[in-house]
Amino acid sequence: MPVLGYIVSFLAFLSALIALIALIYGVYRQDEKYINVGRRSLHAVFFLVVTASVILTMLFLTRDFSVKYVANYSSRDLPLIYTIAAFWAGQSGSLLFWELMLAIYTVVVLWRYHENYKYTPLVAAIMAGVNVFFTFVITFLSNPFETLDFVPADGQGLNPLLQNPGIWFHPTTQYLGYVGWTVPFAFAMAALLKNQADDEWIRKTRIWSIVTWLFLTGGIVWGGQWAYVELGWGGYFAWDPVENASIMPWATGTALLHSVMIQERKNMLKVWNVSLIGLTFFFSILGTFLTRSGVLISVHDFAEGALGRYFIAFMALIVIFAAYLIIDRAHRLRSENAFEGLLAKESSFLVNNILFLGIAFATFWGTMFPIISEVVTGQRPTVGPPFFNRVNGPIFLSVLLLMGICPLIAWRKSAMSKLGRNLFLPALIGTVGLIGFLLGLGRIGVAVTYAVVLFVATSILYDLFKEVRVRRGYHPEEGILRATWSMMRIRSRKYGGYIVHLGVILMAVGIVGSTAYKTENTFTLSEGQRASFAGFELEYQNLATEQQGRQTIVSGNLTVYKDGRLFDKMSPAKVFHGEEQPHSEVGIAQAGFDDLYAILAGFEEGQFATFKMLYNPLVNLVWLGFYVMLLGGVFAVGGSWRLRRAARAAVLQPVLAPAAAAPPSQGEG
Repeated sequence: MPVLGYIVSFLAFLSALIALIALIYGVYRQDEKYINVGRRSLHAVFFLVVTASVILTMLFLTRDFSVKYVANYSSRDLPLIYTIAAFWAGQSGSLLFWELMLAIYTVVVLWRYHENYKYTPLVAAIMAGVNVFFTFVITFLSNPFETLDFVPADGQGLNPLLQNPGIWFHPTTQYLGYVGWTVPFAFAMAALLKNQADDEWIRKTRIWSIVTWLFLTGGIVWGGQWAYVELGWGGYFAWDPVENASIMPWATGTALLHSVMIQERKNMLKVWNVSLIGLTFFFSILGTFLTRSGVLISVHDFAEGALGRYFIAFMALIVIFAAYLIIDRAHRLRSENAFEGLLAKESSFLVNNILFLGIAFATFWGTMFPIISEVVTGQRPTVGPPFFNRVNGPIFLSVLLLMGICPLIAWRKSAMSKLGRNLFLPALIGTVGLIGFLLGLGRIGVAVTYAVVLFVATSILYDLFKEVRVRRGYHPEEGILRATWSMMRIRSRKYGGYIVHLGVILMAVGIVGSTAYKTENTFTLSEGQRASFAGFELEYQNLATEQQGRQTIVSGNLTVYKDGRLFDKMSPAKVFHGEEQPHSEVGIAQAGFDDLYAILAGFEEGQFATFKMLYNPLVNLVWLGFYVMLLGGVFAVGGSWRLRRAARAAVLQPVLAPAAAAPPSQGEG
């Protein structure tokens, strides 16, 4: 079966190569025969990659330890749920998973735009090129079907830190986010190749971009939640290079989602938008490169393998290809309108873009600087959270502030007097909130952030209130709730965005609260002894030892009391896995939006146990905020889908109307 898997991978590479050549030749010669060969070859890539994925999954399920990848990432005692997830736990399998997602995206594009889009062959050719690269990688550079010279009796097992339900949510959504940017990139480059400067590629990929952004956002948040419950350090985002790799395309993708609205409405920022999608796709490939090439460990490890060098060559090709097209077509991409003033929605969107680019490039520099320094000087300095917090913190706060100003600014140009009237109520509430937070919290940074959050929330609700009032003026029979729902359905893209913004401010409150007001203490307790912490009483009961396969789990059982009543029970643990260093399984007790967080730091059987306790206020608003963002994104996608259907109906109406009005021919009855 491993040999069959390799043959299937090789055939997938050949099919992708044939598709690329046939599509390029077919487009060049305007020969539909070759274009159809390319399309069918891409369908073959899909079926072959799916087959290779099924084979790898079967190798895991049958515990075929003759396969190096299976032996490295599974064992006979590994639970079924993690045996399947081991597919994408390591480098080779995750790259096959990347290609699987790409193959799915490719056939969906071919199916969706088979007849009604003139650029489909060029889009397919660009996506075929990406398929060629990744099928080449999994066939010749990082083969998941490589076999061992001997068959071990058992595998090494899956890293205990990966044995968490998060392995099903974080890597899958993050890869769907990374890979998904291929689609709008292919459409944008196809439009440039066709010398088209309109916004058709934006309309075609609007839903793709929103869904891809949601996947990437989910990957980041679920990764943070996984780290929070599994790593035992009490946080959820540490500006680790792997985390940063996803922030860069997320930031530029967020900028793109905002700036395309200006092109759709005003025919402006055309060069900017195609540059943004090129940059976002580049950052997506860079993220895969950083996490899979070995360069984050050491440039010496990176230099020993060929994978990283091929990734660099591929990224260079992306940059050259996109930059050439943008520069060569720049004269066709000139804006048809100009900014009419600083006090305009267009200007605020542009500032928003600059801020998100600032986040992307600050994160890029902080992530790459240690690598560059190691190459140049042989020294690898550490760039940690203080740098990223000092640089990106104020930028994120500026983005928040702009979220409150933008809804109240008109397109084209706003009169200062009208803008002042619109801003008065939100600014008043934000100022009152600032004074109250300063008096109540005493921390300037926290007070300013929470005041900005109040300002943004008021701005959004005030804008909704004004539009509902106008709606009720035209439809007095509608109540407030019905009028509100009608407005939200009619302008679902706008209000879907507002819901996303409300989720963002919930996350901001949670991040600031759990960072600024986190408290922690360490207690060493004997059995039956109690300690007070953050308004709770903690009573240590005993140690419990459990054997699960190769793992020995030692749990310290705590009973938690609040106001003299039983509140919860917690069992933080140390997990011992062979000769490896033990890792922590934390205990978490929720108190509304707050968390009581326990780590078993040490123990002496029958004598005492040491617990590190943390109280994380408002941390659950981080997760709640994401689900509100997800709701807003789904709402916006639904609106875009309805708009597309309405537009298609409008196009077909002149064709369908005569047929509908014509009298029945003889024989009809």
